[in-house]
Amino acid sequence: MRLADSPYGTLLASLLLQSGAAALLAGRSELGGAFVSAGSAILINRLKAAGILSHERIQAFLKIAASAVLILGLGLRLFMLYRRSHQGPFSGADTTEKAAGISSGKYRGVILWTDLKPHTALVVPRPSPKRGLDQSKQTLSIPFDGVYWFFQFPDRRPPKNSYSIRSNPSKTGFRSAEALSIQMEARQNFVSPIDLSCCTRIGVEISNADRYAGSVWLELILGSESFGRLPVTSVAQRVTESEWGPTTEVLNFAVPASQGIRHFDSATVRFIRYGRLGMSSPRIAIERFTLVPRGL
Repeated sequence: MRLADSPYGTLLASLLLQSGAAALLAGRSELGGAFVSAGSAILINRLKAAGILSHERIQAFLKIAASAVLILGLGLRLFMLYRRSHQGPFSGADTTEKAAGISSGKYRGVILWTDLKPHTALVVPRPSPKRGLDQSKQTLSIPFDGVYWFFQFPDRRPPKNSYSIRSNPSKTGFRSAEALSIQMEARQNFVSPIDLSCCTRIGVEISNADRYAGSVWLELILGSESFGRLPVTSVAQRVTESEWGPTTEVLNFAVPASQGIRHFDSATVRFIRYGRLGMSSPRIAIERFTLVPRGL
């Protein structure tokens, strides 16, 4: 028996249409559109098999349905933009002490400052022609003393009315009040420009207290040029039955012999997390950058 002739066809179409509506209201436009399309197709075939709809009526119904979906999608997008402009997208700060004002969801962005650290005097690493020399002195380790940005599309940075807090992102997490992912960036400025030709790779050391293995990718941007994305493979370690502690991991980004820029005085690490988990910020902190000279 075909699905269009089966009494279960109407039930399945109803479930798909309701699931699609729920997904659209939650901001999952792709999933919602797929459910609505599948449910509409089953319902149309069911009505056609029963002789209720003619070919002309089906075409008219499809036009009306397409217009309704477009209007609904536009209305949801406008509602979300209105809500963001009046309430803000961040619903909570997941810490031992709740950050004041964050849980109300009235802020559109968060700026997280790290603990104050003295700036490192930069000495560009150079490979030594002598064998047997202590090569550990040839690398340059730069502790991260920058700032973390948290914001959401269509913003490209935290707005002026963003909430500011001094903490550590491996200990402080944020959740979205909307069905939009949180954009997280770690931004570091250097005291003096660095010659990129000195290095064969740049290591990014992280402290990972995130419990979802394989859910985060890091993208390294020097100046305005991206040097690719690498997955975070570590996961938080269990300290007690109810407490998790951070683990240390180093992600090594290769520096090609020829690149678009010669010097850089800033670094940005972009945290990328897709799907449902993207509505919460990764519990990952940048500890340091390590510049490894060519020849090592």
